[in-house]
Amino acid sequence: MKQNLKKINRPYQKQQGFTLIEALLALFILSIGLLGIAGMHVEGMKSSNIAMQRMVVTIKTQDLLDRIRANATNESVALNNYKLVVASNQACNSGIDCSATNMMSHDLFLWQSDLNNYLPGNPVYNFTMTDVIDPVSKVVVSQLVTVNINWTDRGNAQSYSVTTQI
Repeated sequence: MKQNLKKINRPYQKQQGFTLIEALLALFILSIGLLGIAGMHVEGMKSSNIAMQRMVVTIKTQDLLDRIRANATNESVALNNYKLVVASNQACNSGIDCSATNMMSHDLFLWQSDLNNYLPGNPVYNFTMTDVIDPVSKVVVSQLVTVNINWTDRGNAQSYSVTTQI
C-alpha cells in the first residue's frame, strides 16, 4: 500500500512536445491561411489580366485617334468617312502611295486586328463623330470623336470609351 501512495504523491512531470491533436489543429489553421492566400493570388491574376486588356485598348485607341488626326490634315478627308469605311489591309505602310480612303481603311484594319489579337471574344467597336460649330460664324471648326469598345472577359462585360476633339 505504501508503494501506491508514493505513486500518487509523485509530482507530475512537465509535458514535452505537442500532442497529435495540437499538431493537427495547427496544420488545419495553416492550411486555411494558405487557401486564403491562394484565392487572393487568383483574384490578383484576374485583375492584372483585365488591367492589361484595358491598357492595350487605351494604347491602340490613342494610336487610332492619332492616325485620324494625321489623316484629317488632308483636305479631302472627311472624318465622318471613318464611320463608313470598311477595314481592309491596303498595304499602305509598304511605301505605296495610298488615297485618303485607302489610308482610313488600312488604319481601321490595323486597329481592329490588333484589338482582336489582344481581347477575348469578339470585341464590338463603335464610332461617333459630332461636329463642333463655332457659335459666331456657324461654321464647323472641329469634330468630337467618340470611340466605344465593348468585349467580354470570362463572362464579365468590359467597356472602354474615349472622346477627343479633332
